[in-house]
Amino acid sequence: LAAVRTMDEEDEILRSVDRDNKEGRAYVDSWDKRFQETCELLKQVREPGSRGAYLKDSEKQEMYRLHKEDPATYTVERLAKDFRVMRQRVHAILWLKEMEEEEERKQGKPLDDSVEILLDSCPEFFNSHDREFHV
Repeated sequence: LAAVRTMDEEDEILRSVDRDNKEGRAYVDSWDKRFQETCELLKQVREPGSRGAYLKDSEKQEMYRLHKEDPATYTVERLAKDFRVMRQRVHAILWLKEMEEEEERKQGKPLDDSVEILLDSCPEFFNSHDREFHV
């Protein structure tokens, strides 16, 4: 009976080691992906022009709508990745869209969006110093 118990304990130890090995292997196998993501984030910090393409106001509205409908799924991190912009920019966009919504509610009518429409239809009119369109 003692020998059987010892064998069971050894089997449990081996299963535990095997689980740990599988978890370790999965972690090591994901290094390349994490390294690439880290490199991309560092590149965004060092090179302003790599922070993502100009986002049309309609894309910002879509970002806000997705986050508002399902914030658990459409987190800031996921939106940043999906829209290829920095997290700080997503935070700013969500905050501004929320402020716009509150202001529209206060005024009882939509805000004037003629500038956004102009930039969306003719972005070449606006040429910033660093070739970026902020927020």
